[in-house]
Amino acid sequence: MTRSGLPISRQWGARCCLVSGILAACSLAAFAQAVLAPSKYESVEDIAADLFIGNSATGPKKMSGNVHMKFVGALESDTMEVSADTVNFEYADKSSRTPSRIVLEGNVKLKNAQGNVAADRGDIDFTSNEVVFSGDCTLDSEQMQGAKLTRLTLNIETQDFVFEGMTAKKMVLGGQGTSAASQGLLAEADVRDWPGFLTKLKADAAAPSPSPGKHMLSLLDETVSAALANAAVDALVKQKAAILKQVNSVLSSPKLYNEAAWAGKTIESKAKELQKAGAKGAELVWMNRSLLSTAYPDFIAPPAPLEAQ
Repeated sequence: MTRSGLPISRQWGARCCLVSGILAACSLAAFAQAVLAPSKYESVEDIAADLFIGNSATGPKKMSGNVHMKFVGALESDTMEVSADTVNFEYADKSSRTPSRIVLEGNVKLKNAQGNVAADRGDIDFTSNEVVFSGDCTLDSEQMQGAKLTRLTLNIETQDFVFEGMTAKKMVLGGQGTSAASQGLLAEADVRDWPGFLTKLKADAAAPSPSPGKHMLSLLDETVSAALANAAVDALVKQKAAILKQVNSVLSSPKLYNEAAWAGKTIESKAKELQKAGAKGAELVWMNRSLLSTAYPDFIAPPAPLEAQ
């Protein structure tokens, strides 16, 4: 096996990254969301193939034998790994520099934060915006668990999908919003103004003085924290689902409250009581959600009363 750091053309690399929409669409919580933009990925890493055929002017033609590629974006949760026995690249005409179709064959696997897809064959047609997985297909995500299919068809533009010959062990209804609400965590709709909230977080990250946002960013995954500090707001808005997941992980942490960060903020009396009592579990989540709402009242909706959790 040959592992190489060979540069991969950003043009065809951007095309390949559209495959990320497959897993996002198969996750019912993300079904209604737009497919992630090609600019989501910054590089292709861990490239491996026993054979790599192409042309330096027009791009790759074929990769075969233990093919593996990892697409890496600004957020750690963006990372997507693709592997197959063979990957063939087809072009609309001889003058085209970007593939119009990519065919993956044999032990096809796609893996990212949304879930995993495995199949005998994957056919990605950028002309029709259609992706077809066929053969012995399996799908696992937070919303669809232990699914087996004979064929999975997805339109990466409209997000329409068709599952054929499907059985599944479990399908979670309601999506992230319902699950988050039942635990007192943030749902996407609880952030009243995503561009405004992210702009404020970026300002807090850049300021020298302590603040709730600056402290919260210090508790996030390093990659996510760096992206929030440095990436453009419009790019971050496209990644709000991943950011929300990180923020919710902090809402379950006893480290969110920091005296210096919340100095000057009017903390709700019940949150004060819980902080002094060393809140745990649902009370800890409620307290942290209340603290966040207190810090950003224009952007974060307050939690429901604790007795309703």
